[in-house]
Amino acid sequence: MTENNEAKNQLEVNLDIATLLNLTPEGLAKHKHDILKSHVLLRLRQAIDLIEREDYLSLYDDLIEHSEAGDSYTPGSSNYYINLAYVKDETLDISQAVDRLERFKKEAGVPTE
Repeated sequence: MTENNEAKNQLEVNLDIATLLNLTPEGLAKHKHDILKSHVLLRLRQAIDLIEREDYLSLYDDLIEHSEAGDSYTPGSSNYYINLAYVKDETLDISQAVDRLERFKKEAGVPTE
């Protein structure tokens, strides 16, 4: 991700120390869920915006990552995905993001479907 785009892709989260230290484990899990959900939606909106503007090069440069899926000997066993990671040099695909969202929701004591 380019330096310019990295700054605008950040989700600003303001949580003062008193609020943070007074969160219950369930409250913390809900907060984590809500922040991750906002981040994932932001990244998906960025992808939609780039596609609508037909800025495919930026889509590849800023959001799309290559994954060696399966073994390296089978032709076509690799794929590309939109990286939803919130930490530089980390990867997070949609299924991993949904797994985390479901886990945080469960930890928060909210029934999942």
